[in-house]
Amino acid sequence: MRSSPRRVASGVDVDGKGRDPVKDPMARRETLELVRAYYSIEDTSLRKRAADMVKSIAAALSKE
Repeated sequence: MRSSPRRVASGVDVDGKGRDPVKDPMARRETLELVRAYYSIEDTSLRKRAADMVKSIAAALSKE
């Protein structure tokens, strides 16, 4: 069973065996918005610093 583009865009897909939906963060609207915002930063060094900051926050939260 193939998922519709709307289901994929909403971040919900089917695992291919008719079971429960699988959330794919790469297909979510939020991810697309973050990627667009990230690449709208023209200064490459600032863009890298923003990416490093997000990675640091994620790492800190995963240790809690």
